[in-house]
Amino acid sequence: MGVGQQCRELIAFNVCKSYGFTNEIERAFCWKPTCKAMEMSIRAMSDLPQKAFAAASNATAHNPQIIRYIVAGLTNTIAGFIAYTVAIVLFGAPFWAANMAALCVGLIVGFMLARNFVFEGNKAPFQASIGKYVVTICGQFLLSTALIGLLIQWKVGPIIAYIIVLPVIIALSFALQRNWVFGVRAHKSVESQI
Repeated sequence: MGVGQQCRELIAFNVCKSYGFTNEIERAFCWKPTCKAMEMSIRAMSDLPQKAFAAASNATAHNPQIIRYIVAGLTNTIAGFIAYTVAIVLFGAPFWAANMAALCVGLIVGFMLARNFVFEGNKAPFQASIGKYVVTICGQFLLSTALIGLLIQWKVGPIIAYIIVLPVIIALSFALQRNWVFGVRAHKSVESQI
């Protein structure tokens, strides 16, 4: 048995134990499905970087806005990650408070970068875009906190959980910002109603 299989079985054992399956018969019903689910997740995740890179390469070749979003996103992610890590490591904050700190830093850095760098050609009215941006960030906070909490219940550490959840939140945020927060079409429809 390889090291990977031993790790999966140890995790499966602890998961089954945490659900209160104490004897061998109860564990047998929990163990195999847990190991199988982990194998499927690992297999899917191992293909993810290649697929993501291929999709990003194809998309960025035709859309420089995505390149700017990636640069701004990396800057914002680093700022948020530093805030999250500092809150946990230096201040002993719970994950939800650290996540709130990261999102507050991200709110300021992200809005300025998105408005002035990523979507610079889409000069939407400041009041409309800041309100929609705050709604987007609040939605991100609720979704990311729920997903991080779920992963923590599954015995994933709070920093690793944050790293796992981040790509989902980034993709959702780009779509919302591009089409709703800073999108010219969204603001033209609002102006036509006035």
